[in-house]
Amino acid sequence: MQIVVRKWGDSLGIRIPMDYCRKLNINPNTKLEILIKDQKITMSVKKSKLDEVLEQMTPDTFHSALLEGNPVGNEEW
Repeated sequence: MQIVVRKWGDSLGIRIPMDYCRKLNINPNTKLEILIKDQKITMSVKKSKLDEVLEQMTPDTFHSALLEGNPVGNEEW
């Protein structure tokens, strides 16, 4: 797909087609990483710290629920 670079204030901007935004879950204020290499611009959705932590989770790093003591209020155990 080709897009056109347009003037946006003192900068230049592009519009990302809504189909792409939906597929990548891009919304207003979504942060993107921009990489320039070999005369190419690559953009990717910036992962949050939580996403990075969750990617490192494996079955070995999950812990079972820990319940100690007796109920204090109306909780059911």
